[in-house]
Amino acid sequence: MPTSLYNHLLLADDDPRSAEIARMLLHSFGMAVDVVTNGADAIERLRHRTYDLVLMNIEMPVMDGLEATRRIREAQAAGDIAEVPVIGMSAHTLLGDREKGFAAGMDDYIPKPFTGDTLRRLLTAHLGEI
Repeated sequence: MPTSLYNHLLLADDDPRSAEIARMLLHSFGMAVDVVTNGADAIERLRHRTYDLVLMNIEMPVMDGLEATRRIREAQAAGDIAEVPVIGMSAHTLLGDREKGFAAGMDDYIPKPFTGDTLRRLLTAHLGEI
């Protein structure tokens, strides 16, 4: 039985069009999705709810995805937030962006725009068969 029926993801993306495309793809995989528009809101959500995975845009207002991920990892170390994979997303695929995400504590990275197949493979790698 696919595990996706039970997966609840947090999507942090300030671009409404990009967030809607990602949300629709995730829904098509049978996943529940909550959407926030910045890293600070993502941290707040994680303090009050457990998610199976976070898709975190790198560049956002208020708090970017790199800083948010660093703070999530600090809160996890303190026991304030449950362990969760954080996947970085960015439309900018400059040399070193992926490495910056890993250095901040991200578990993986996906360049935008991405296809449904690419997203499915990434999710399967972190959540199991979907």
